[in-house]
Amino acid sequence: MTPEERQMEFAQAKSLAGHLGLDPAAVVNNSASFPDALIRLPLETIGIEVTRLHREGSIDGRPVIALESEQEKTISIAMEKYTEAGGSPVCVAVYFNSEVLYSKNRHVVAEWLVELVRSNCPDPGGQYEWDSRSIEGYDYPTCLISVSAFRSRSMAKSHWHQPKAAWSSSGLAEALDIAIVSKQGKISEYLSHCDKCYLLLVSDWTISSMCFEIPDDFKYAPPVNDFEDVYFLSSYGREIKKLGG
Repeated sequence: MTPEERQMEFAQAKSLAGHLGLDPAAVVNNSASFPDALIRLPLETIGIEVTRLHREGSIDGRPVIALESEQEKTISIAMEKYTEAGGSPVCVAVYFNSEVLYSKNRHVVAEWLVELVRSNCPDPGGQYEWDSRSIEGYDYPTCLISVSAFRSRSMAKSHWHQPKAAWSSSGLAEALDIAIVSKQGKISEYLSHCDKCYLLLVSDWTISSMCFEIPDDFKYAPPVNDFEDVYFLSSYGREIKKLGG
């Protein structure tokens, strides 16, 4: 693990401490490395183990990385077409679901995105949101979840991106299970350095296309484990969720 990755995990452990109502300043790196961080209180020592989830596997027999590549290429085409059409500078975030997107459909989806943003381009300082889950009887590419467009007063050129990649519920549950079971195998070592230990799962921030957040409607029951509780920290540090709570 690089010093930068170690520093990131330490910051994430402090975020969990704050979420638990503890003083983040009391969090210290564990010199023994397991668990990653410790909080020494007058009556007990609390441990925090931070673990990255890695996006592996496939969706409908197609590697996740390949699916995300198609999504990124589609966004790139859409931004190019929008700019060529003379669209005002705007920042656009496109959220895909886990439906397989094939190369033959790139331009169809891209053109739909261009028309959506051009028709609803916000005024400077404004924002536009489109969400497939809140509409009915509307024809749109089924691979899309939502689109967000923001127009800065000082923006000189457009920037279209994919801030997070969707993961099928079954694939996400499997990845969570694997991570928790793996860490459960080391619980005795963790508890040799603390009285109780929390497990904090985070997405693999070292690869931007693997950043994601757990949907609000995602139902999950962690496998049996001896951690005090298991939490998930969103890719962008905006929310910490207790899993199974």
